[in-house]
Amino acid sequence: MKNYQFILLFQFLFFGIIYTQQNATTDDGRKVILKNNGTWEYLKEDTNKTIKSSFFDFRKSKWGMSKKEIKKTEIGKIKREEDKVIVFDGTVSNIDALIAYIFVEDKLVRAKYIFTPKHSNKNDFLVDYRTVKDALTEKYGTPQSDDTYWRNDLYKDNYSEWGFAVSLGHLTYSCDWETETSKILLMLSGENYTVDLVTEYSSKELKYLEENEKKKRKLNEY
Repeated sequence: MKNYQFILLFQFLFFGIIYTQQNATTDDGRKVILKNNGTWEYLKEDTNKTIKSSFFDFRKSKWGMSKKEIKKTEIGKIKREEDKVIVFDGTVSNIDALIAYIFVEDKLVRAKYIFTPKHSNKNDFLVDYRTVKDALTEKYGTPQSDDTYWRNDLYKDNYSEWGFAVSLGHLTYSCDWETETSKILLMLSGENYTVDLVTEYSSKELKYLEENEKKKRKLNEY
């Protein structure tokens, strides 16, 4: 700590006269502001800024890749393949899942984790949701939104039935993140006594391709 304070003092003495304010970085990576009065304070980060994307957008893929290129990135068994969709078997966060890639004009525009665990106790789906949410939070930071929505509060006061409430469509959980290139949505929902846990990634830049595709389908209805 003494060495760190000495470095700060050294920088202030030699640069503080020329500059009214300087930024420095501590040994643990935190940024500080060196003021012209000899004091310093930690630099507050903008927690609302868009998270910078990593080299890949989803697993080992980038938006715009072709089906042929995607097949080279996955080692799991192909479960389903169509013109615009390819689905692989896999495991994510130690939970069984289908890994789906969606294409328009042979360009990857969206991808999903469709989790497929089997639980006799439906509250275990809540545990799976938290597991996936924690993993995404570790990678992308605090969600932009984090919602728990009750359509019917019949079981709201009985936590042991919350998983069952999800399966009836009474209760829905969702949260989302955003990077420079992608929007990411995690949702736990249900209907007719089944529970769906899905994480969806979508390209911000290529969103127009899906929108154009929808417009074409509507026009073809007439």
